Amino acid sequence: MIQPNTIIGGRYRVMKPLGGGGMKLVYLAEDLRLAARPCALAEMVDSFTSPDTQKQAVAAFQREADMLAQLSNEHIPRVFDRFSAENHHYLVMEYIDGITLEQKLKDNGGKLSEAEVIDIALQVLDTLEYLHNLEPPVIYRDLDDARLGQRVTYAKRGFERDAIDVLHHEVVAVLLAETIVDARDVLVV
Repeated sequence: MIQPNTIIGGRYRVMKPLGGGGMKLVYLAEDLRLAARPCALAEMVDSFTSPDTQKQAVAAFQREADMLAQLSNEHIPRVFDRFSAENHHYLVMEYIDGITLEQKLKDNGGKLSEAEVIDIALQVLDTLEYLHNLEPPVIYRDLDDARLGQRVTYAKRGFERDAIDVLHHEVVAVLLAETIVDARDVLVV
C-alpha cells in the first residue's frame, strides 16, 4: 500500500486510499503539475515470474489504458495518464467525488426508491449503449455496486449484487429486496 504524501511518477501525490481489490488499489491523489487537481490513481502490481508473461501483461495494460483514454462519455471517468515503474503500473483517471452505490445502499438499509432505481438503470444502459456502439464494440463485464458512484460511472474502482446485475450486457435486472420494482418493468436491451 502506498503511504499518504508519497510522490508517484514525479507528479502525483497520494492523499489516501479509495479502495481496490485483487491486483489493483486505487488512491485519491493530486496532480502536482496541474494546480493540485484531484485524480484517481490506480496502481496495478504484477507478480509474474516469467519475463514473457510480464511483457504480455504490460502490453495488455498499455492497450487497455490507451483504449480507455479514447472513451468520451459523461458516465466514464476520463483517463489522463498511464505509466509503469518496474512491476508497478499506474492509470491516472478523473476523480469523481461522492459515494458508491454500494455505500448508498448500506446507508439506506439496502433499498432505493423506484425513481432512483430507474434513474440508475437508465444511466447504466446509456453507458452500455455507448460502449457497444463503438468500433470495435467494448463489452464491460465487471459491473457492480462498488464501481458505480452517485453519478453512475464505470471506474476501475470500486448495487449490492442483488440490487443490479448486468448479465452479459444484455439484461439489466433490478432486484431490490422488498421494493415495488419489478425487473420486467425496467428495461431489457
